Amino acid sequence: MTSEHPIFDLQRRCYECCECVLGRRAVDGADPHVFGSGNVNAEIMFVGEAPGADEVRMKRPLVGRSGQFYESRILEPAGLRRSEVYTTNAVLCRPNEKNRTPFPTEMELCAPHLDAQILLVKPRLIVTLGNAPLFAVCGTTGITKKRGRLRWSKAWSDGEAIPVLPMFHPAYCLRGSGLKEMEEDVATLRKLSGMARAKGALAEIQAAEDLRTLCDLEAAAEAH
Repeated sequence: MTSEHPIFDLQRRCYECCECVLGRRAVDGADPHVFGSGNVNAEIMFVGEAPGADEVRMKRPLVGRSGQFYESRILEPAGLRRSEVYTTNAVLCRPNEKNRTPFPTEMELCAPHLDAQILLVKPRLIVTLGNAPLFAVCGTTGITKKRGRLRWSKAWSDGEAIPVLPMFHPAYCLRGSGLKEMEEDVATLRKLSGMARAKGALAEIQAAEDLRTLCDLEAAAEAH
């Protein structure tokens, strides 16, 4: 990320944000704000839940044990590197009660920051990690039933919706749950990432159409 990119100004405004109580209180004496990081031109964006202690200390989303799982059990098997994707959270400040899931009201107050990151990065595919980002990105919950199935995001401020692949959060898998499902979803991600990263005008158009078709098919199946 360079200071010339518009996302740098967004990062500065995020660190000044006090719209909700999370941004107005230090946690363990540290500034609770943690902005997204990675490739600002990424085709794939990952959205986690909220920063934890390691994230606040390193000022980077998804680090520590969850970050190791993210890189070794999600990105690498999907043929991705952290430097190729953009990583952020549904809420950009660490909750005061340590390691709790952010409340819907907190995600709604932080939504403009997520919206702005999505508009600047312009990903072709968003991967949500956990139930909280599923709500923040798609306006729905139920990660256990909805994981691994491509769906549309809510419309962002530019009026566009983006294909979304919901997956479990690494912290959930580190507790010994959902490992088989995670492997299945990573295999799906590997296939979808090939579409999202297609290069060349015609290939990009076809890939975008394929992703739209898959989203529509899943939406129709869910409706029935």
